[in-house]
Amino acid sequence: MGEGVPAYEVYALKVGEKHYDQSILLLHQPSGVYLDVCTWMWLILGGPEPIVVDTGFTPERARQKDWFNCAPAPEMLRRMGVDARDVRRVIMTHLHWDHWNGHRYFPNATFYIQRKELEFWTGPAARYRCFQQFVDPEHIANAVRLNFEGRVVLLDGRVEFAPGMTLHWVGGH
Repeated sequence: MGEGVPAYEVYALKVGEKHYDQSILLLHQPSGVYLDVCTWMWLILGGPEPIVVDTGFTPERARQKDWFNCAPAPEMLRRMGVDARDVRRVIMTHLHWDHWNGHRYFPNATFYIQRKELEFWTGPAARYRCFQQFVDPEHIANAVRLNFEGRVVLLDGRVEFAPGMTLHWVGGH
């Protein structure tokens, strides 16, 4: 690493699994063949404080969506020696329910969200059913509430987030 840049350690923490028919996930694939798909959150250590990427989801939501082998964010972080209440910065890759549903686990965090992501889910496209399956309206509303509380930082494209760490707008999943 460059001088003054921390040696970050990035940990993938699996928060749940689901069986999906591959025809739903992969275009032109035969139906009846199932894949196990996992959802992850990430923990970045090595800087002055832990940074979390995505928040996972609650056990209640996991049951509603038929996910299994689930562990809420506080449990996964505790296994790594981190208390979710001590996390001050959470980077959101996107606001789908399986990445944003656990935001309440981080009562002291500021959430870093790409402006285009929040605009999409609060704009006219969000009224269409084809998009609604991916988010929980009340949690999108919570992102707006958190913004009113000063706990959301809206990002515009490429941003220097920490020494040696940049965030980028990707667009899409």
